Amino acid sequence: MSVTREHLQTAKASSTSTLLSAEPHSSAAERTVIGALLLDGERIFEVAPRLQPDAFYDPVLRQCYQAMVDLMG
Repeated sequence: MSVTREHLQTAKASSTSTLLSAEPHSSAAERTVIGALLLDGERIFEVAPRLQPDAFYDPVLRQCYQAMVDLMG
């Protein structure tokens, strides 16, 4: 089987749509926020008004942040 221009265009379109369908996120940034809050818990009072739990793409980090927000009362 030879690869035609049509095959390449189809593959390119498929990979582009897959990339565009994924939400932009940075796992490193999410982990950094959680880590910073674990090191200095008082910062949650500054962060929570600006950052909602649904801003986290990783569901585990989202739950962790939600717990932090819930604990601040």
